[in-house]
Order: sequence, then structure tokens, then C-alpha cells
Amino acid sequence: MITKVKDLTVEELRILISDTVTDSMQDLIEDMTALSSENYLHSIEEARIDAVHAIRQYHPEGSPALTASYRRWRRCRRLNATRR
Repeated sequence: MITKVKDLTVEELRILISDTVTDSMQDLIEDMTALSSENYLHSIEEARIDAVHAIRQYHPEGSPALTASYRRWRRCRRLNATRR
């Protein structure tokens, strides 16, 4: 049997909302902490570079989507380097 919101008591609904908001806030804090970490950003950069090299190894002619994505990534990288 599926529990519906209309079947919940006020206290059960309050707990459900509280748990949902708490989990969402914890996820947001973890994401913000990770994105402000230089090590995390560096690992993303390395992973992107590795992916580009792997794709170029198997598809030397390149793919238009990859090329555009790589150009955007390089442009953002240059902008971030000038801001430091």
C-alpha cells in the first residue's frame, strides 16, 4: 500500500519535510566545499584532459561536440587563470 500525503499526521509530515530539507542542505554544503577545493577542481581538470586524449586516440578526426566542449573548457580555464 502506498502512503499518501493526506494520510500522514502533522508530525510525520513535519519530520518528512525536515529530513528532506536537511539532506538537501547537506548535499549543497558538500558541493560548495568540493567546488571551492583546489584539489577537487584539479582532479576534474585532469579527468577532462584524460577524456579528451582518449577520445582523440580512438577518433583522430575528432567529434564536433567534443571539440566545442574542449574549446569552452579551455576558454574558462584561461579566464580563471587571469583572475588569480
